[in-house]
Amino acid sequence: MSALAGCTEEIGREFPSNEKVPLSEVVPEVPVKKRTTVLETGITELAGEDLTTNDEFTAEIEAAGIEVGSFSERYDVLKLEYRNQTRRNRGVLHELGLVAGAYAALVSADRTTTALDVTITNARSSTVGFVEISSEYAARYNAGEYSAAEYGELVASSITSKRDSPKVKPAPSS
Repeated sequence: MSALAGCTEEIGREFPSNEKVPLSEVVPEVPVKKRTTVLETGITELAGEDLTTNDEFTAEIEAAGIEVGSFSERYDVLKLEYRNQTRRNRGVLHELGLVAGAYAALVSADRTTTALDVTITNARSSTVGFVEISSEYAARYNAGEYSAAEYGELVASSITSKRDSPKVKPAPSS
């Protein structure tokens, strides 16, 4: 037992004192918005619009502030590519809510389509994510079977991120 004597005294000297602000002191504004609330806001903003054509769909989401890179239709699947405009008061979820709301409006006009495939790019036109919005979800939302929050949650569950891991270069050993 005498071999351990003095060990605890030395440990306190090994680590420098913490001089940085503790993270526990940095807290977000309360209440924190849930992702379903953010999506729901975007969905309800555009879901009531009268959209019957692809051109009206893209014009409506562009009017909402979404920069459309490309839009096409292949067979019965619509494909949208847009540039994420990361703003302080609005992020990807809000933008996807707007797209999902406009898509629900298009589906409510009896537009025959299976899904809307969305590709999200950043300012450098690099792909950062994908989303697939099923026309079945949009039709059920329009029929009142899903609330805007439920429809939004289904949209959010299909988000696939394509962010690359940061490249870490180890320091040369000495």
